[in-house]
Amino acid sequence: MPKRFTDTNKWNKAWYRKLPVKLKAFWQYICDNCDSSGVWEIDYELASFQIGEDVIEIDLEQFAGKITYLGDDKLFINGFIEFQYGRLSQDCKPHIPVYKLLDKHGIEPDSVSQSSTMGKTHNISKSTRAYVIKRDGKVCTYCLKSVSNFNLVLDHVKPRINGGVDAEENLIVSCRSCNSKKSDFSLEAFVEREGLSKDVLDRVSERLSVSLEEKEQDKEKVKEQDKEKERTSYQLFVDAWNDGISDPVPKIQKLNQKRKNKINYRIAEDPDFAEKFPQIIKKINNSAFLKGDNNNSWVVNFDWVIANDSNYIKILEGNYDGKGSKPKFESAKGDENKYDNYETVHKV
Repeated sequence: MPKRFTDTNKWNKAWYRKLPVKLKAFWQYICDNCDSSGVWEIDYELASFQIGEDVIEIDLEQFAGKITYLGDDKLFINGFIEFQYGRLSQDCKPHIPVYKLLDKHGIEPDSVSQSSTMGKTHNISKSTRAYVIKRDGKVCTYCLKSVSNFNLVLDHVKPRINGGVDAEENLIVSCRSCNSKKSDFSLEAFVEREGLSKDVLDRVSERLSVSLEEKEQDKEKVKEQDKEKERTSYQLFVDAWNDGISDPVPKIQKLNQKRKNKINYRIAEDPDFAEKFPQIIKKINNSAFLKGDNNNSWVVNFDWVIANDSNYIKILEGNYDGKGSKPKFESAKGDENKYDNYETVHKV
């Protein structure tokens, strides 16, 4: 059983103080034996054995308003999430199992009581903390005094209670003293209240702007990387076609957006389309019909292959195998096997 917080102030609360000893123990038993999402699988027999007193369904009526029944065999402790975690976050790894349990029990996370301020201090990642310290140095942004590792804290320029986020563009290095004095005041109110120099405002703005600039640069870098990845992925189709297809089938001169969209449609409909593409090319090369030996001298092209979800399937199923007379254009000796060693085209 994992360790968890316990409400030491419960002994001063009227509702708990007035409970019989047996029910005090029963309540504590439920809080200790529920899972990490605050759900207890009702087991009166085991609870009675552990407590040393018989407890039955009617005893739960004493906890009205503090529990919610989930069917006939489970109950949820109202306020458990808020007390144990403050506010759940998908970015906090220890909270992920809690989300999974809530989903398992059919409980919507947004429907349970959560704190607007509690629990957020743990959402500052190690990488964010390291970045801010590297950016600002071990010098308090407010008083400009050097700070030791023990005395160094990250202060939220816009307080969390007012919607401030745990990101580098809202965090600065501070000493514990200044952090305590600033508390939940706005930056402007703190500077005025403490009689600090207006230079503090400029200093904070300068440090945060560095983060914003670097973040924008990172975004642009990611965009370029995504574009390059996209170009590379589509280019694999072009290379496979142009390197593998034989005359008189036309090669691809340009991969426009319409063709990219068609490729995306085919992959969305058939996740294995990319893997099948080399085989499509091979079967085209072995089909006299698709290479112009037909009544209209029609020759297949790339656009026809990717036009819909049936053309390429007809090719793979052999609908054009053996049709037509002897091909008018024959590949050089040995070319018919050159596609066997092609690497499978990667998915876009």
